[in-house]
Amino acid sequence: MPLVSIIVPAFNVAKTLPATLNALLAQTFTDYEIIVVDDGSTDTTAALLEEYAGIPNFKVISQRNRGLAGARNTGIAAARGLYIGFCDADDLWVPEKLGCHVAHLHSAPHVGISYSGSALIDDDGAPLGMAQTPASKTSRLSISSNATQSATGPPLSSAKPSLPPSLTALHSRRHATGTLTRLFANPKTLSAGCVLH
Repeated sequence: MPLVSIIVPAFNVAKTLPATLNALLAQTFTDYEIIVVDDGSTDTTAALLEEYAGIPNFKVISQRNRGLAGARNTGIAAARGLYIGFCDADDLWVPEKLGCHVAHLHSAPHVGISYSGSALIDDDGAPLGMAQTPASKTSRLSISSNATQSATGPPLSSAKPSLPPSLTALHSRRHATGTLTRLFANPKTLSAGCVLH
């Protein structure tokens, strides 16, 4: 059983999905599975996913279109990992991202969620010079395209600590390192009565 299940909802993302999957396959932490949920794509997404057949711990689930939440829920139902991470099909994770999240959760068992900031990039992968960084009174786990950090250390990123709402809501832009990507404890492995928000 893998420690982490990474769920990638996919709907008509043939243009961006290969870079996303290659970034996930390049993670330095390797005890994970990738679950791509093809949510009724009508472009060449399904054909593209056939190229990844045979990769260990790589699973594709095809379903009629149920929307982002439906695709994520399908992925959660198929997940085998202790932890669940979400990666949008147009996001790019730096190689150390998953390892930082796992280290963070292992070093702080009382924490039920680990998330990071993101650096915005254009459709060609060029940095836009903008970032989304989660704010916290006590700590911030931040990874930028120029620097990484340990899960317990201070941020090494030079990203702006806060941005106007109009910049943080640019859904049409691609993100490097995962748009506030969350790594959750798998609800199937939690004891009764535990609820994650």
